[in-house]
Amino acid sequence: MVDQQFNGNSSVSLINTNVLREGHFRDANATALVANIINKRNTYSVATDLRMSNVNYQNTNSETGFSSYLKLAKIHGNLRYSLEHSFADTKFDINDLGLLLRNNYNNFSSDISYQTFEPSGNLNNYSVSTYFNYNRLAKPNVYAQFNLGASYQATTTNLDGFGFNLSAEPGKQNDYFESRDGRPFIYENYTSAGGWISSNYNRIFAFDFRVNAGSMFEDGRDLFNYDIEVEPRLRLNDKLLFIYQFYYDFTNGGRGFATQEDNQPIFGERNRQIITNSVSVNYAFNPYKSIALSFRHYWDTVKYDDDLFTLLDSGRLTTASGYTLDNISSDPDINFSTWNIDLSYSWQFAPGSFLTALYRNQLFNLDTLAEYNYSESVDTLFEQPMQHTLSVRLQYFIDFNGMKSIFNPNKSDS
Repeated sequence: MVDQQFNGNSSVSLINTNVLREGHFRDANATALVANIINKRNTYSVATDLRMSNVNYQNTNSETGFSSYLKLAKIHGNLRYSLEHSFADTKFDINDLGLLLRNNYNNFSSDISYQTFEPSGNLNNYSVSTYFNYNRLAKPNVYAQFNLGASYQATTTNLDGFGFNLSAEPGKQNDYFESRDGRPFIYENYTSAGGWISSNYNRIFAFDFRVNAGSMFEDGRDLFNYDIEVEPRLRLNDKLLFIYQFYYDFTNGGRGFATQEDNQPIFGERNRQIITNSVSVNYAFNPYKSIALSFRHYWDTVKYDDDLFTLLDSGRLTTASGYTLDNISSDPDINFSTWNIDLSYSWQFAPGSFLTALYRNQLFNLDTLAEYNYSESVDTLFEQPMQHTLSVRLQYFIDFNGMKSIFNPNKSDS
């Protein structure tokens, strides 16, 4: 990576990464040119990046893909706004070097907000914002989805925060990825709303609370979902911090891909439940050395109704083909859970330079026993073989100006 700052807060970077494998496995290369340009008055900005990926399959032709991102924004004053565009073709693939959930998109978005920065009454500050996203496929160049929303958030003079949000996907939405074969899956008029509270973290005891709920206004659909997150935290002193997080997510009447029969995607109506429990303890010996212990248990179940659907070329679902859970080749129900305990030690031995040691203890289970309750799923999880991982990472920051003074001491002294 090469990074150059200029004109105050502006910067441009060139990034390149490679993965080379022995034998017949594929190799990969990714290059990105990233720039963030801000005018001298710090009132407007242009953020952009151009990326190229190249995947080389042994004994076959390589595949080269491209993606781009551009954001124009007003970043000063009470009234702020931005315009964004992001693009990726069907061959863009950086999963050897990170995580890319999907490619093949051509998306446009915009937001506008009003923010305050001076105390007024019981509030230190607040902001009101609204946004929209208009998404298309890159190939073929067709409409995919549209959504918009608004939010309000504020911080009180006691440094407690709260906020509300509302979002909607009006009209027909075309999901081209759920079918696994490129055909659109159409749904309509999903709307959600929620709110959150976050108390002052400077207190010995603080907490975060968040809740959201949504529903779909479409003939023949009774989808409803909600999620709740509670996160209390206890800071005994400047060195020791305890955090517990509980997350619950339930969806009733969702529809999606279940399996494939006779080269046709089979859909089903399903209920999904997610429960996450996590605990973390952080202790700082001093500003440079710290130790952290974290535990996380994640449980996710998907239970399908008996009657299944086939996907028509129009994007609509039909039960006319007669598929049920009893006459398909595989059970689509899911019971998935993970457990992991991480113990890490971090030492900052120089500015920007770290030595980190990590021990991880992990369990993993995936089956179709979606009817199991929480305790039964945990019992099954602990019957699985335990995985142990030990890793050590050294990250060293090289100061280019400091290196120049080492190689040119006379010039530095002058």
